[in-house]
Amino acid sequence: MTEIARTERELKEKEAQEAAEAAQQEAERDRLEDALRVKRELKEIEARPAVERARLQAEQDRLERDRKKREKEAKREAELAEGYNAEQKWVGEDFQTGMEFVWVSGGSYEMGDTGGYQNEIPVHRVTLDGFWLGKYEVTQAQWRAVMGSDPSTLKGDDHPVENVSWNDVQEFIRKLNARGGGKYRLPTEAEWEYACRSGGKDRLYSGSEDLDKVAWHDEEYHPVGGKAPNGLGLYDMSGNVWEWVQDVYDEHAYDKHAPKSPIYEGSGSYRVGRGGSWLHGAGDLRCANRNNYDPGDRSNFLGFRLLRTP
Repeated sequence: MTEIARTERELKEKEAQEAAEAAQQEAERDRLEDALRVKRELKEIEARPAVERARLQAEQDRLERDRKKREKEAKREAELAEGYNAEQKWVGEDFQTGMEFVWVSGGSYEMGDTGGYQNEIPVHRVTLDGFWLGKYEVTQAQWRAVMGSDPSTLKGDDHPVENVSWNDVQEFIRKLNARGGGKYRLPTEAEWEYACRSGGKDRLYSGSEDLDKVAWHDEEYHPVGGKAPNGLGLYDMSGNVWEWVQDVYDEHAYDKHAPKSPIYEGSGSYRVGRGGSWLHGAGDLRCANRNNYDPGDRSNFLGFRLLRTP
């Protein structure tokens, strides 16, 4: 065999060997890729139930959140329809009449005034629970919404209802409570004075020592809310119309008051009026001033505001 033939054969053998090795390497790569693919598929198959469970759980969680949200919204709508709020129990408005109320937090204060009239002493410490009190005096429109008519002599829907007796007011309250939207009543003297004093503070008038800033007096009758409110956001507690309260009048009632939530309901022919009116002078508009009227009296300076129990 010539040298050239030997060299050619060796080259062919080498090429064949290299081709065989390349084919073997490619086959190995294919095997490894197949093995990895199979391994991935096996893992996916193994993981599929867990993934499916996780997906189903996430869907259930979402549906539960949606259900609770719908329930909360439905409850909120129902509460608002009745004037309630889940956080503060009530939003402060009677939606049937439009009467607005302000929350008066409970506390203690010195009731009475040594610088006033004899029926304002002794000054004594009184403790009260919290209550809702009318932001404004009850208006003619609100009275008419319950009673169907308006007895006022000085007409105006947003003016305080007047020319109503204490007995008339009790009938108004009876009809209002019969609607089932809450429990309303007149405030007691102690509650009224506490609220007038912006939560029992030492105040001469309701909201300011400057009477003209907070009260209509010595002039004429006006719509509710026309002057500045007191520190609780209550309007016209000094002036505009006298406001009936629940108590029986007794000049010496303060000698008989209990220290907690007092009300005088003993013998007596009169009921108490508070706050003065558009027709009266500064002395009658003091927070501590007490007046008395026959429960059947009606006048164009006699009105009221309501208290709503929590």
